[in-house]
Amino acid sequence: MCAVGVREAMPTTKTEASTTRLRLLNQIKQLAQAAIYGSLSETYRRCGNPDCRCHHGGPKHGPHLYISYRGKTGKTTGYYVPHRAEAQIRQGVQAWAQLQDCLRELAAVNKERLIPAKTEKQPPISQQALASATPFYRRQPHRAGRAAKHRKRSASYRRLLVA
Repeated sequence: MCAVGVREAMPTTKTEASTTRLRLLNQIKQLAQAAIYGSLSETYRRCGNPDCRCHHGGPKHGPHLYISYRGKTGKTTGYYVPHRAEAQIRQGVQAWAQLQDCLRELAAVNKERLIPAKTEKQPPISQQALASATPFYRRQPHRAGRAAKHRKRSASYRRLLVA
């Protein structure tokens, strides 16, 4: 199940595939209601008061929660998350990760539905056929390139001799 991150085995029958597909579509619909795209980070900062403990080796202020994401132009951007919205934002980011897992699983089910796996296996190659095959590295090299090189060389020597 994609909601907890444990992948199920691929369905074996069409009815199992359709029930799995419907279950995934329902989960995707539910997760999409709360999903928030981005990743969370917590920071600790110094304040503007020079007499504060954070300026004299004491602990810094925080944690301050930020969410960052890749914007429409491709640049990473983000915003501060107020303390009162922290729990909802964390749940939304977690829902986004679960939504991605469900979509990956749905894509695999759709692929199996549209392109079923081959049930026939190729017959194994016998040991005798393997032994009789000549490996690529043992084959005789093609010598046309060498002969052409010698012809060019001899033609250039002829020009020198004639001149």
